[in-house]
Amino acid sequence: MEKFAADAKDVLGYTLQLQEDLQSRISNLEACLRRNNIRIHGIAEGEEGDNMSEFIEIFMKKELSLMDSNLGIQRCHRSLGPKPPLGANPRSIVIYFLE
Repeated sequence: MEKFAADAKDVLGYTLQLQEDLQSRISNLEACLRRNNIRIHGIAEGEEGDNMSEFIEIFMKKELSLMDSNLGIQRCHRSLGPKPPLGANPRSIVIYFLE
């Protein structure tokens, strides 16, 4: 019984160390994924119409004077969550760039 308890303690220690290492790696990956992202706040819900990517491309080129630039947008969408009621602050727009 004592050998079983000692073995279980060793396995638990190893498992906890492995979990800590994996959590650290996940945090690093999440940080890397966020590097090429931006959020835009204050654009009214529905203003983007049916094509969010096209709307954002036009919006950014106009507002940032980037007419001749390829922005390299991979994807974009409203932040997750329910659509806010009328008069409430709109959800932010999350933009993922290729580089």
